[in-house]
Amino acid sequence: MPVNIPGKSIKSPKATCLIITPFDVAGSRIKDTIQRALDEVEIRTLSLDNLTPGAAWVNAVTDAIKFSDFIVVDVTHQNPNVMYELGYAHALRKPTILLMGLDAKSPLPTDIQGFLYIAYDPSNLRDLRNEIIHLAQRYKVSGGEK
Repeated sequence: MPVNIPGKSIKSPKATCLIITPFDVAGSRIKDTIQRALDEVEIRTLSLDNLTPGAAWVNAVTDAIKFSDFIVVDVTHQNPNVMYELGYAHALRKPTILLMGLDAKSPLPTDIQGFLYIAYDPSNLRDLRNEIIHLAQRYKVSGGEK
């Protein structure tokens, strides 16, 4: 179940993940798939869906990144907001799982080409779900969970 971030601290005994995707139909499908996968392995997800743009939005985004234990980011379409949020997460040294759809129209920018990422088929999200479950379980086993 997602936790809405009003902009302040969240205390949770479970690991917390922020899912970053564009706010469009494709992004919603990916976010829902990831959220269901993380629910299966009892990792709490953060959501920014109910906020309105503006100064509060920027603070909520940066707070959500700070309070997350790890981040899952879909960089398929290299959305500027998604890339900015990824950069902020990297600056904070947050563990990230990058996703790249096979329908991407351009390669990853050179600054992130060296990072591991999951290539997924947008017409078959079952494989993406399984890979997210596998990586999330590895994260928990490696001691990443609180």
